[in-house]
Amino acid sequence: MSPFDEASLTSESALVARDMGAYGKAIEYAEQAIRMRAEGRARSLALSRVTLVSIDVCREDLDAVVESGEDLLTPNPALGSVRVVNQVVGLRRQLKPHAGYRPVQGFLSRLDEFARTQSLLLADLMPSRSKGSPK
Repeated sequence: MSPFDEASLTSESALVARDMGAYGKAIEYAEQAIRMRAEGRARSLALSRVTLVSIDVCREDLDAVVESGEDLLTPNPALGSVRVVNQVVGLRRQLKPHAGYRPVQGFLSRLDEFARTQSLLLADLMPSRSKGSPK
């Protein structure tokens, strides 16, 4: 379990601000959390990047989604996190209504490839989905 540090608090503050609709403050916190993350904390860094992209989705700033999302899709080889994969899948659901925007279409394709690759790497840890299970 990772320690709860200042970067964790900042990341949580970004989520709270996002949920309150204070998107400007949420972006500040998310960007600060990303800057505070040590390179050795691949999962925490990825989760902070997912938060930043999700804030951009809430703001409906689709160009920022694509721009911020590129960093998310450049995984650290040490990254192996079911939680990150699940959040990326959730991010995809958030973006689906915007799939008509060409840059988002390309980003969704890259998100799918990222999730597929990570899911294969984590196959032993990921819960299997039977035909009757919700996706």
